[in-house]
Amino acid sequence: MTEYFVIITIQRPSNGSTQQLTRSITLKVQEGQATRSELFQHILGTLPQDWKGANVVFFSAEPNLLTRGGRS
Repeated sequence: MTEYFVIITIQRPSNGSTQQLTRSITLKVQEGQATRSELFQHILGTLPQDWKGANVVFFSAEPNLLTRGGRS
């Protein structure tokens, strides 16, 4: 299993300006069992209903592992 840190920032217009929302989650995924697209769709599904259809400003899905000196 690999744990991923997934983050998304979305933006929408609001009364002549804009609003942004950032959501982050960690997900454990069996190696070879999920794509970046599936992680993207999963985090989109966690957004509040009134934010559906907002513009995606940033998305990242990376292994949630820090290394030191290039070693795991």
